[in-house]
Amino acid sequence: MYLKNKKCLFIGHPCCDFTNECLDILDTFEMNVTCVFSKRENLSIPKRILNWQGDFIFSYRNFWLLNKAVLSSAKIMAINFHPGTPNFAGSGSFSWAVYENADKFGV
Repeated sequence: MYLKNKKCLFIGHPCCDFTNECLDILDTFEMNVTCVFSKRENLSIPKRILNWQGDFIFSYRNFWLLNKAVLSSAKIMAINFHPGTPNFAGSGSFSWAVYENADKFGV
């Protein structure tokens, strides 16, 4: 299997069923996963992220802005799963869509 033993950095939210589901899926691929939880805004990026080297970065419900050096530490690719659209970019994008009564929203 192509993903088996590939090194993956997964950044997710600690109180999210979908984060746990993502981790379960990565486990089925037998990837070597480093998981870091992004709990809220305005926290410093942990050294575990800044020093990480591997194959993939998957960011889901992550509050940190990852710089080019961190993104470049993924040999194959870095993917950010984010529901925001250009009209509602950034943190809390789904809340702004509700507030603005958007007809359409999402990835």
